[in-house]
Amino acid sequence: MKFEDCRPYIRFVRELTIGRDSTYSPWVPYDARFFYTKEGAGEIVCGDKSYRMTPGDVLCIPAGTLYHLVSPRTSVVYYAVNFDYTRSARRFSAPVSPVSAELYRPEERLSPVTFSDVASLNRPLYLTGMRFLEASLESLLREYLKKLVYYESRMSAVFFKILTDCLRRERMTAASEGRAEGYQILDYIQTRYAEPLTNETVGEVFGFHKNYASDLIKSLTGKPLHQYLLYVRLTHAWELLEGGGMSIGEISRACGFPDICYFSRYFKKVYGFSPSECRAGGREKKIPVRLASSIKE
Repeated sequence: MKFEDCRPYIRFVRELTIGRDSTYSPWVPYDARFFYTKEGAGEIVCGDKSYRMTPGDVLCIPAGTLYHLVSPRTSVVYYAVNFDYTRSARRFSAPVSPVSAELYRPEERLSPVTFSDVASLNRPLYLTGMRFLEASLESLLREYLKKLVYYESRMSAVFFKILTDCLRRERMTAASEGRAEGYQILDYIQTRYAEPLTNETVGEVFGFHKNYASDLIKSLTGKPLHQYLLYVRLTHAWELLEGGGMSIGEISRACGFPDICYFSRYFKKVYGFSPSECRAGGREKKIPVRLASSIKE
């Protein structure tokens, strides 16, 4: 499953306070768990690894992962969410209790998924400094408690944004060493896309090896440099085709494609129809067979 196909189903949301005298045993959940520290300091153990939870820290735990809420020295307040990544098990609308490791049955896990493009969600995901999520989590809790019309859809949308923010922060943190340079390359591509850019020429401008420059762009956008450049060029080409006033050949050159055949081939690969069909309105009769994210070098 790809993350873009994720449609979270929120089963339970609460503000969970754990005092120094609270006692929690290790449990295995049948659905996924999300913890955000609102106040205080605590600790959560997943398997054999311990995570210190201070205000703004996040821990997302996959279904079937043994975890343990450790009693704090004073108290800790979490936003806690029980959820699935899909809606296939929404018939289980009430909270599903976790069980001990001895009683856990893997085949009974709800809505089991394995992500092919974000491996970090297939294991516990721990992030610090996520205080900006608090407003979204407060909104999620209000939706759950009030249960107004369309609240399930609203919760799904809010939580998908939360997950997206978490994955974006994880990617940015991993790329923090070259993040500034990466943004400079993005700006360079956005303003110079009409020029004959390649991985090599962009790398030379910034004094990087071509592979390093490409990896920086991939860490920020999910696409290697060449694929991102094609995406930018095709986006501008679409705008020019809809605007009129330029021939297809002129648009091809204005967007940095070496020739009209090369331009037409990639345009059709992404959108499912040729530039001439787009201009003639033929796109209304067709369904694009690919998305821009599927561009291959």
